[in-house]
Amino acid sequence: MSPAVTYGSTTYSYDTVEYRQAKFRAELGNYFDINYLCSYYMITDCLAAADQRVKNMMWAFWYDPNVEKHEIMGHMRCFPIFYDNDTVLGLDNTGKIAINWDADENTKNGDSYAFAGHDSTIWVNLRNTCSDYLESAYNRLRNNNMTNQVMLKWYNNNQSDKYSERIYNKDSIWKYIVPTNIGVPVLENGAVSTTKYSVLAQM
Repeated sequence: MSPAVTYGSTTYSYDTVEYRQAKFRAELGNYFDINYLCSYYMITDCLAAADQRVKNMMWAFWYDPNVEKHEIMGHMRCFPIFYDNDTVLGLDNTGKIAINWDADENTKNGDSYAFAGHDSTIWVNLRNTCSDYLESAYNRLRNNNMTNQVMLKWYNNNQSDKYSERIYNKDSIWKYIVPTNIGVPVLENGAVSTTKYSVLAQM
């Protein structure tokens, strides 16, 4: 590798695993808000948000005039945001509690990893190179708005207690009972053939 690159007190002359990990950590802040990224990861970990690291998340970009201007990103930084939070608190796509409270990135759910994105490059690198950032994020969250008391208040008082049972029933009817009745199989994991569903629903 020419020229050699120095990160911290180490100079790298070859494209090695160690070099790539050092590069990831050193340059992460050029592309992401590190505190936010690590907080997002720890929230998915604490809530066993199984799909929120890959398919049930989106990458959003915001402009921040206060961050250092980068040659590629400028004053933009990337933020992961939640989407379709139907697989949290241990639920899988069948709606069953399938993941224990102590699940981590290596936990299996059947033949698959419990957390989607188990081998995603960004999350693997974050775990391998930024454990101190992740620990700080956990402590920051748990000492502020993610205490047990606050979380139970939001889940129970501010959400579940205000959600009509009729809505739960309507959702189940639309997602599972209606497609089955028109000949669309609902798989064990709750998946429905949307193309077939759309065609048959129009008939």
